[in-house]
Amino acid sequence: MIRYLETISPERLEELLSFCSSDAFGVKAIGPVLSYGTGFEFVDAWEQRDGEGTLTAFVSRFYGSTVVCGSDGCDREELEAFLRAIGAQSLLGPEALLPSFREQGKTGPVLCLPGGDAWGGPSDDLPGNTALVFDDRFRDVYDVLAESDADRSPDRYDAFLTDLSHRIRHGTAHTVLLWEGEEPAATASILVELPEAVFCGAVATRPAFRGKHYASACLRALRERRPDCPLFLLCREEMQPFYERFGLSVTGRYLEIDPGRP
Repeated sequence: MIRYLETISPERLEELLSFCSSDAFGVKAIGPVLSYGTGFEFVDAWEQRDGEGTLTAFVSRFYGSTVVCGSDGCDREELEAFLRAIGAQSLLGPEALLPSFREQGKTGPVLCLPGGDAWGGPSDDLPGNTALVFDDRFRDVYDVLAESDADRSPDRYDAFLTDLSHRIRHGTAHTVLLWEGEEPAATASILVELPEAVFCGAVATRPAFRGKHYASACLRALRERRPDCPLFLLCREEMQPFYERFGLSVTGRYLEIDPGRP
């Protein structure tokens, strides 16, 4: 049975955190709830439980973007019917959990670096003309991302800043920006930080600075903040070898439906 979570008690939140920390989709799904709670009209959350009351799936919607995670024991038929009923046009979840949505979306690998494993790859120190800045210079972070993603336009910066700064103030997100001299060169973020896991993304390097291992340096810096817990991320097919070089392994595949992308 699926029910709407109008409020979430501390005990229920603890249960949800434990359930969601085990995979990338759970970490991403619980992120908006952890950052904002459910007292805002732009955050919705639902849970699915079996006949014995065991939590089997969790769904969140943040500004219309829906993320779903589920255990092996979840009722997949009910879950898919529910997602269609709420009009989940923008949707992210495990490919295996959403078979009837496959023709509508794109897929890619889910990767994980287990807790305790160090970020691999080149370990040379950064040149003396570079510097790493944490949780600051958000306009420069956005501009680096915009050079790598045509969907990011200048008029979306205010919404980006409002959300990111809120998450950082509440300790559920972190950014790192790498500078070469006076120029912002690369960035990466912990988009959701839980007590037991982190979800990373927004990894980008400006074209003029590629080939210098700057993106890896940003991710290594984020890893060093939380070396004790699993690090999850999603990537495009062509980027899988890049991340595997640094010790991440494929744990599954995602399905993403985003009507705003071609």
